[in-house]
Amino acid sequence: MFENWILKPPTPQWNKQRTTLDLHERQKESSLISKEINFKNQIDFDIKCDELKENGIMQVENFISKKQAKEMYNYFMTKKCYDFYGIHQSFNLDNVPNHVKLGRHTIKDNLLCPNMIDLITNEKLTKTASSYLGCPATLSLVLPMWSFPQVTENPINMQLYHRDADDYKFVKFFILLNDVEIGEGEQIYIKGSHIKDDLPKTCTRLLDTPANKFMSILNRNKLKLYLESLALVGLQIHTVFIGELCQKEKIG
Repeated sequence: MFENWILKPPTPQWNKQRTTLDLHERQKESSLISKEINFKNQIDFDIKCDELKENGIMQVENFISKKQAKEMYNYFMTKKCYDFYGIHQSFNLDNVPNHVKLGRHTIKDNLLCPNMIDLITNEKLTKTASSYLGCPATLSLVLPMWSFPQVTENPINMQLYHRDADDYKFVKFFILLNDVEIGEGEQIYIKGSHIKDDLPKTCTRLLDTPANKFMSILNRNKLKLYLESLALVGLQIHTVFIGELCQKEKIG
């Protein structure tokens, strides 16, 4: 019923990927895997994505219209939501429990959403992802997410700075289906954190880190990294980026 639900025991390959923290080792493994895939599949996917490769984040053209985004938003408003990071209780979006901070929908509802199949099979989107990865991209996750306003800010999970570990190398595509301004649930990313090899070991572990602690770690190591906030007129912002380490979704 839920996204990321474990269907079988983790493999040794999966465990190795999750525990490989050294950036050079991760890049080496991703390069070997992409070369093996390319040897078996000769596919043309060359699209310019230098900004993504350099910064780890890139804004791209709209793949859906405002009308389509509104259709998707309205669709999810009618579907049951789940407190994935709590007790998995279901609720309606017009009556969100006060304690719930993040909400998800079922995989079935996600895929039945209007415009969803056209979006995830969009040729330019998949070619952009493939160009970044260096091999044909495959889809691993479709995840509509709600971040709910809180009276007292006490962020959890992906609302904290974190390193994603979906694979040795991966790319994520974010769309804001409604308008979001700074302080209302924007995405924050540390530019270049996907290739910087001078990050403290604490930052490369699979830990969720509060913003003040994370910045303190960086300051102690005298690292100059740059925050990139994705917000303001969400229907106009469609973002492709890799989230190797430093990203968070603020509480809306």
